[in-house]
Amino acid sequence: MITNNADAMDHLVEASSDACRFTELHESMMSDGVMSMSPVGPDGIEVPAGGEAVLTVGGLHVMCIDKQADFVEGDSYELTLTFENAGEVIVEAEIKEG
Repeated sequence: MITNNADAMDHLVEASSDACRFTELHESMMSDGVMSMSPVGPDGIEVPAGGEAVLTVGGLHVMCIDKQADFVEGDSYELTLTFENAGEVIVEAEIKEG
């Protein structure tokens, strides 16, 4: 869950972690009974003013490409989220099943 307490909309435009060689902001979607995934557009993930954006399995998420760490359920890794207005925010991302 990303919360924006500001009076203006913001966009999550990038994410990075030493646990991944590359990361991409992705969106999963169901179309004609088939689940697919693709990178979000150049504007990133919208976080409304005074609102939230939810990152979930099967929805908007940060995709780790070329893992540099052994992901074990329960472990946590630093993830740097870069926002258009708020700049960089470092969070802990926990590895979960599913």
